[in-house]
Amino acid sequence: MEGTTILEILRNANANGLGMAFISILFYLFIYNGIIYLKNKEVYYLYYSLYVLVNVLVFSKYQTNVFFENNELYAHLMLWLTYPLFFFSFVFFGLFILTILKFKERQPQFYRLYINYYLIPAITVFLLLFIASVIHTKVFLILRIYYAYIFIPITVLISLNGIRLIIQMKDPIKTPLVLGLASVLMATLILVIHSMLTGYDINKNQYIFYLGMLLENMFFTYAISIRQYQVYKERTQIQKKYIGQLIELQNIKDVHEKQLEEELLKKEKSLLESQKLAEAARVTVLKERFNNEISTLKLETLRSQMNPHFIFNALNSIKAYLISSNKIKSIFYLNKFSKLIRIILENSRKDTISLEEELHIIQLYLQMENMRFEEKIEIAITTDPDIPIHTITVPPLITQPIIENAIWHGLAHIEGPKKMEIHIFKEKDSYYISIKDNGIGRTLSKKTNHYKKESLGLAITQERLHYFNKKNEVHYTIRIVDLINSANEPIGTEVRIQLSSVASTTQS
Repeated sequence: MEGTTILEILRNANANGLGMAFISILFYLFIYNGIIYLKNKEVYYLYYSLYVLVNVLVFSKYQTNVFFENNELYAHLMLWLTYPLFFFSFVFFGLFILTILKFKERQPQFYRLYINYYLIPAITVFLLLFIASVIHTKVFLILRIYYAYIFIPITVLISLNGIRLIIQMKDPIKTPLVLGLASVLMATLILVIHSMLTGYDINKNQYIFYLGMLLENMFFTYAISIRQYQVYKERTQIQKKYIGQLIELQNIKDVHEKQLEEELLKKEKSLLESQKLAEAARVTVLKERFNNEISTLKLETLRSQMNPHFIFNALNSIKAYLISSNKIKSIFYLNKFSKLIRIILENSRKDTISLEEELHIIQLYLQMENMRFEEKIEIAITTDPDIPIHTITVPPLITQPIIENAIWHGLAHIEGPKKMEIHIFKEKDSYYISIKDNGIGRTLSKKTNHYKKESLGLAITQERLHYFNKKNEVHYTIRIVDLINSANEPIGTEVRIQLSSVASTTQS
């Protein structure tokens, strides 16, 4: 319009569309931060999104020449919701500042006082007064008095103390947060003083507050982007650390296998030379000794194939928890994993361990696997009375691949309750380990692409037992039973490991 100044356009912001543009920006920030919260579950995105939404509703009532301006229902609704919106604007703003600056960890005393002795009582009193005012309109005046003369002064005092603590913090996002807060406070002061001096209606100068709010949201968005970058860097460093550990474990495995191959070659060469020089009887003795050493080396080789496979899977689970921002689960899982790795490394040079130690290892292993299944597996480990599990010896981790097969190729593919039962018992002159699951069974498992991996794990276990029997002169066996119901339908699998009662003392 000819002759219209920029100042007049700004003063007419609530009628000419500038106010709606400002509200549209806020609404976009509400949608954007709400979507980010749904993806990464960082609660400060939710509080900021709700804070912005409340401001959208607050400022929409001042707009004219819009489709809801003459709507009686909207006008009546906003009359009742004005003070609740102002109230919860302060609430969500405070929660946003507390969470993004991690007050709970950095200032636990202030955080507890704010939540328990200020925020919860303030919300409770406000809601009770609001409900009472809806029932009896005369209470609405008490609600206004509570908001203006009790809630606002206390909030200002607590906020000043909070700002003091923020300034003392060493955090790169504190500066934009303080600048954003200062922008709104300065805009509010300028708006009030300017309206008092000029005599203008505050609504005519509301553009000053809009500008302050825009600056505040610019600073807050910048602070959130800094926090996003910090989280990204932290996750990247953790990923690099564990990838490095995986590479280191693979290198250790390669070196170990190479050493085993070199030892085998030396033993073969030694045997050939001994055959040429020794008598027939001596050659027989040497061959027998050599076969025992070969069995030991093959046992070590097979064992070395099992441990890195399990370690790799476990590290992948830790990595998955970290990527999904589940820090509590990843720390708990890492503690279990480190304890299990320590036990495995302690037993890595042993040919045998006690059945008691094996049960302890698989208990830890099952706890870790069950975490990956969100605790949906019912696990029962039982031992009959008078079973000397501290003296019965087994190869280390002999049950782990069987249990892994039961979980990943049986239980993982069923709906409903998942059960795993491990039972130690004696029958006649032998001890038995029974590993029973209610999975899909081998018949259905053979139809999937996973059955080859399952068969390979069992083959390695049976080969380990073969060399273990040969070296220790025992007779340990594995038998697989397909469980069926009365209708001849598969209801799971039972693997029985028979332990000869001859080996009764733990060897190392």
